[in-house]
Amino acid sequence: MRARFAIHSALREAPLERDHVVQLCAFRVGDEKYALDLRRVEEIIRPPQPARIPREPAFIEGVFNLRGAIVPIVDLRKRFGLMARSLGAKARCIVCRLAQDRVAVLVDGGTEVVRVRIADLRPAPPITCTGAKPYVIGVCGAGDELTLLLDLKALFQSAPRGAGDST
Repeated sequence: MRARFAIHSALREAPLERDHVVQLCAFRVGDEKYALDLRRVEEIIRPPQPARIPREPAFIEGVFNLRGAIVPIVDLRKRFGLMARSLGAKARCIVCRLAQDRVAVLVDGGTEVVRVRIADLRPAPPITCTGAKPYVIGVCGAGDELTLLLDLKALFQSAPRGAGDST
């Protein structure tokens, strides 16, 4: 029951009917497919050139000005401990609302909207919930095409030492 609540909280709603359909913004990071609640997504843009901020964790690429708002960027490759590589032509920044602020996540590409029934969302297995607060809170899909549902708020919380921290 707690895991279901975590999924519903990340979807920013009270518990939903099992047949209710939610829309997710799906994208790729490395070889995996991830998703965020589409209601949090404001826009998808080409990666800007950020201004670096000293002493921030390595997964924070910096900040950029988006029509007068200063927006931080989280590089999901670094956040997930994946090998860094140069940005490809399909790389995008997904600008999202997080409480009263805007945040951006840098992804490898493949952004699309997917519709998923609440009944088809499964909580993340307990083994993925060790250490710091997990950012993967749910899973949907079948076979080789699983999509991992991310908790946007958890992506911006401090990482444990050795998990993308530059200090």
